[in-house]
Amino acid sequence: PKPGSGLRPSVEALEDRTTPAAVLASPATDFNGAIQTFNADAPITILGASDNGNFILVQSSATNLVTGQVSAPGQNNIFRYDRTAGQYTLISAYDKALFPTVAKGIGAVPSVPGQVTNAVISEDGRSIAFLSSANAGLIQASLGVTIDAGGDDMFVWSENTGNTNRLVSLKATGSAIGGVSNPGINRDGSRVSFVSSV
Repeated sequence: PKPGSGLRPSVEALEDRTTPAAVLASPATDFNGAIQTFNADAPITILGASDNGNFILVQSSATNLVTGQVSAPGQNNIFRYDRTAGQYTLISAYDKALFPTVAKGIGAVPSVPGQVTNAVISEDGRSIAFLSSANAGLIQASLGVTIDAGGDDMFVWSENTGNTNRLVSLKATGSAIGGVSNPGINRDGSRVSFVSSV
């Protein structure tokens, strides 16, 4: 992002956080109190945190972090951990309109902390931007599946809009751009950025 834009540079912002940018844990490890893993069936990586440290952004292929979670084995997903409530929210998920009774993971492009960041959390912890190669119309059902032309697109999850995901990497024609990278987000999630060759 340009200086003065108010957007958080993804990698630098994560590396400067009080919470480590990369923390791996085996099941039942609590990261010295940062988060609880609730006997997760796969390792969890911390990607970032809100300014007050209450909301923590993580990625994991665990299939049992959220009640009613349905995820394919080995599928990387994005979660937000709320330290006050002591619970996870699945971020990279199918639209609730498609699966109203379960939290069905759709997959997200994994990050390599310190090298490649494909998910970022706003300073207030209420919004998350992430990349996914899944069909955009399955993440935001109102768009329809024909909107997607393949490649990675950027979505923004917001607590303020009922925990929903919105496609933001859109062409002027209304179709998904595909092939975007480097997500960025400002303090309250009202502005985002990404890199595209389109």
